[in-house]
Amino acid sequence: MSLESIISEIEEKKKSQANSIQKEIDELVESRTQQLKKEMDSLAAEYKARMSEYSASVERSRKDLAVLEAARIVSDAKSRLIGEALSQSSEYLSSLRKRAVHRKILELSLRIVEAQFPEGSTVYAPEQDLETLKKFSGNSKIRFEKGNFAYGIIAESGNGKTELDLTFSQIWKAAEDSIALAVEAGVGE
Repeated sequence: MSLESIISEIEEKKKSQANSIQKEIDELVESRTQQLKKEMDSLAAEYKARMSEYSASVERSRKDLAVLEAARIVSDAKSRLIGEALSQSSEYLSSLRKRAVHRKILELSLRIVEAQFPEGSTVYAPEQDLETLKKFSGNSKIRFEKGNFAYGIIAESGNGKTELDLTFSQIWKAAEDSIALAVEAGVGE
């Protein structure tokens, strides 16, 4: 074998090995490229899913906040309406003694006492109402005493075991409850 043929054979082997190495490198690069592409696609899909989930979560939070704000607005409106109604009622009741209906309330209260305690009773009332109550009473079994409250009457049965409270505070409490219920029913839940 000649030197040229040896060199040529070495060159051929070198070329063949270089091509083989290049082919292996190309295959590795292609394999790694495919693997990286799959990982990138997977990461992109995961990112898209997380962004979708995050967007849905943000939307739910916004809706929840809107519902809470609406509930607060309705609650504030109810409270304001109840407050206004109670204020108007309070003004009306505070000037009640000056109105003609005051005598009717006293008469009705006395009729309730007479029906509740036919055997007799003691009626406690503000001093300024005692004379009016006595005029309405046709029952000599009712005794009248001065009470230490601003409006209405308290009646005690003849035996002292039962009491009937028709005072301003009781009437006002019943009115407050009725007003609150009426506003609640009118506004709804």
